[in-house]
Amino acid sequence: MVKKILMASIVILGVFLVLSSGAMASSGKMWNHHASPWEYLFNDKMHDGHHEFKVAGQLNENGYPEKINGFMYISYNDEGEAIHGTDRVGWKVHGIFANATYNGGSAEYLWTVISEDVPKAQGYVHWHPLDGKEDKTIAEAYPGYFLKHTAVESFYFLPQNRWVHPGIDYDIHNDFNTSL
Repeated sequence: MVKKILMASIVILGVFLVLSSGAMASSGKMWNHHASPWEYLFNDKMHDGHHEFKVAGQLNENGYPEKINGFMYISYNDEGEAIHGTDRVGWKVHGIFANATYNGGSAEYLWTVISEDVPKAQGYVHWHPLDGKEDKTIAEAYPGYFLKHTAVESFYFLPQNRWVHPGIDYDIHNDFNTSL
């Protein structure tokens, strides 16, 4: 009898541990207000308000990290739709440094990058400048990062009016084209 109770307790404990570890994994890293080591900023109030990054690579000749890793956070509104926020991780984000030329705010693609600078790994569909998108001069080059967003769970993302599912998000922001 004692063995049956012990065995049942072990099974119940195992189920509890599996379920709680799954819940912890889906909730991800908590927002940390850019505390170390997540202090790498884009100096873009809107972007930095729902992203946290840390340096993941060596500095290049201009003093910028070659790679950054981090998270894009979401919150849920009263209707259960995800919005930019700080409540939970929506995406894991990896960045690779590159310069891009500004094409203007009304262009279909805001940025032009050199083909050989585009990361060979799949998923780097968004390029984001340091210091934000405001006050840029057409045809000038700016430093920034190719960003790959990998969703950690399914949710409806209201700012883009679309469903997001776990895995590489190829639809996050396709905002650059390439030149030879």
